[in-house]
Amino acid sequence: MNGKWWYSTGAYSFGCHAKLELSANGTCVVVDVVDNGPSPWVEKKAANACGGNGYTIDASPLVTKALFGFSCTGWSDCAEIQVRTVDGSTPTGPTTCSSGDSAVCGNTDCETGEDCTSCPSDCTCDPTCSYGTTGNNGDSCVGVSAETWRCVYSSRLGDDVSQVCRNGKWLSYHVSPKDCSSCCGSYSSSCS
Repeated sequence: MNGKWWYSTGAYSFGCHAKLELSANGTCVVVDVVDNGPSPWVEKKAANACGGNGYTIDASPLVTKALFGFSCTGWSDCAEIQVRTVDGSTPTGPTTCSSGDSAVCGNTDCETGEDCTSCPSDCTCDPTCSYGTTGNNGDSCVGVSAETWRCVYSSRLGDDVSQVCRNGKWLSYHVSPKDCSSCCGSYSSSCS
């Protein structure tokens, strides 16, 4: 990536080519999510050094210039931003900060307009019997008992998928399980 267009990481949380409004210091820009990252060790170091949850978004130099006035910044600078999902047709670049009902992620509080899918870094939701909600492989299940099962709609796969919570992440087990609405809490043949 050459740094001459408006992009960021965040594919794991928001999906590749999602549009995000990033804001800081009263300034907003819209970016196209084009990659995943950074590595979990970076986020762990960011959490230790900067506080909060350490959720980190890598962005193009255009973004840091617009939001902070310098051409580059790293996790150790502890530069805090707010993240809001916006409509996929929104053009990238500087924009007037919105105040709609989109999710505002990044302040560690689960607020109106946020949920486990749109703001996994802020919201911890009860996954038991979450049939009818959306989720993807690798979504956080921190705070959920290990080996807890659920069934969700995966926007990445375009189908229902059963998942199990292991090592703090939801791991997809089976696409189109036998009975998604009954795959809840403990493993059963409904999850297969």
